[in-house]
Amino acid sequence: MTVSEEGAKVQGRGMAKCDRCALSSGSMTVTVEVGEDGYSGCQYIGVVRAGTACGDYSSMCEKGAWYLTGDGSVYEDGDRTAGRGWAIKGQAVTMVVDMDARTLTLSRAGESDVVLTGLPDDGEAVVPAVALGRSLRTLPFFILQSSL
Repeated sequence: MTVSEEGAKVQGRGMAKCDRCALSSGSMTVTVEVGEDGYSGCQYIGVVRAGTACGDYSSMCEKGAWYLTGDGSVYEDGDRTAGRGWAIKGQAVTMVVDMDARTLTLSRAGESDVVLTGLPDDGEAVVPAVALGRSLRTLPFFILQSSL
């Protein structure tokens, strides 16, 4: 995936991560604008361990991934939690990754924050990631701001 001022695009069933945004300590804020196209049931936004291979959307459904799904389900280290979020389709979602606190906070206008816990404490970095799921369309997403 290439991230530039114009943003980035993920095609089809793919998962993309921002390898240049790897973080193992400290914090980072990234805002991602999720497009209107695609099947929201299999759209994911969050972080994965930096060593996670990009594949189809299921790459984010394994251990080493903390994310919010398009239908509002919350996953920590690949396991579904009792937490609930909100839809991401067509929204600007801000992710605050805090590796010192080992948390990922997701927010969007008009909604309560979703806080995911248990990010790695073994020294391995995490990176922002998104996935499209079953969509055959292109879902644009843009890093609008980053503290890197």
